[in-house]
Amino acid sequence: MFLEDKAREFLTEQVPKIKRISFRLNNAYKLDDLKKERYLRLIIWIIIRCNIMKKMMMKNPPHPGEILKYDYMEPLNLKVTSLAKSLHISRKSLSQIINGKAGISPDMAIRLSKAFQTTPIYWLGMQEEYALAQALHGKVTHEDILPVVTVS
Repeated sequence: MFLEDKAREFLTEQVPKIKRISFRLNNAYKLDDLKKERYLRLIIWIIIRCNIMKKMMMKNPPHPGEILKYDYMEPLNLKVTSLAKSLHISRKSLSQIINGKAGISPDMAIRLSKAFQTTPIYWLGMQEEYALAQALHGKVTHEDILPVVTVS
């Protein structure tokens, strides 16, 4: 519940920021290209963070491969073959990640973080969120596990 509250708080804080930045960009005839680019990058960063926070609030988060496909590859018109070449991996390996058949390893997290200017923790965090959600909602109930130590 704490994570959901933090995510909701983050999202509500971002709306006024985006409005202010949009206003500055609309009245940007006085700004040089470098400042315009910085404002646009900031808006993109905020939108990406908001999408991440929304997904974190989900009880069933998407596979990191889905995020890779829809939030990174599609907006940049990247094909599986070209991204696989830039990451120095096989097309099959990347395809398995995108289709949710394989997870993000620490090595892959480093490759993706360098390619998309993120951090390895970002990718590994999504993988762990997904794996934990799968374990919690999976076939194994864990109901037969009793506490080793009881608190009195």
